[in-house]
Amino acid sequence: MLLEVKEVTKIFGGDNHCKHEFEGNRCIKCGAILAMDNISFDLDYGETLGIVGESGSGKSTLLRTIYMDVEPDAGEVKFDGIDIFKLDSKRRRDIRVRRMGMVYQTPREGLYYNVSVSGNVAERLIDIGWRNFKQIKERTVDLLNKVRINNNRIKDYPNSFSIGMQQRVQIAKAIANNPDLLLLDEPTASLDATVQAEILDLIKQIQREMDLAIIIVSHDLRVIRLLAERVIVVKNGKIVESGLTDQILEDPQHEYTQKLVSSIL
Repeated sequence: MLLEVKEVTKIFGGDNHCKHEFEGNRCIKCGAILAMDNISFDLDYGETLGIVGESGSGKSTLLRTIYMDVEPDAGEVKFDGIDIFKLDSKRRRDIRVRRMGMVYQTPREGLYYNVSVSGNVAERLIDIGWRNFKQIKERTVDLLNKVRINNNRIKDYPNSFSIGMQQRVQIAKAIANNPDLLLLDEPTASLDATVQAEILDLIKQIQREMDLAIIIVSHDLRVIRLLAERVIVVKNGKIVESGLTDQILEDPQHEYTQKLVSSIL
């Protein structure tokens, strides 16, 4: 088992002393937001899991918790059997930098805009201990070529690229460390249909070549259907349904899942 998420809860804002009464995912007394409510699931090495739900359902908070951008209020996140939130900051960072990769929904969160795209990728290699300039350069070029960025553009800055191309750079950076786990937060959001198809094709190629575990967050079941073997459906911070992707698509049980499935038919 690569990842175990056990009874994870996260509340944003409001009054810490309030005895919360949630309507949906908002406390009617203090306005606190219940982003995750007793979330539990696991992930094997090499498996692809989809997390689907509408905006505000808590799916991105869940992904950021796994990547240690957010610390939960309760519960455990075990990576390779280790509860990551019981580790000191140095050991947390070591797991995050060496064994995980993250592609944010907004490229500005995942890239340095004052650094060239090759510099962004090289930075991850330096983080994991690479020091030989020639090797760093060769690996950087290889990674950017893998995500179909031409050599004549690797010294350009991210803001000179389209959003779709910036997502490609994020992907190159995220896989530079050969991670065990790749986290994808709405990687095709705000992209037109043609660019979405290109990014999804690229992710599928990486799946085949690297055999890494992937968690992909999306509000679109069509994206999940293309990439994920299993899916969990979240609403108001809760898992309302989970199972094999084909099973969920063919025979959804929860009313909310039924609405999501009907939206793609």
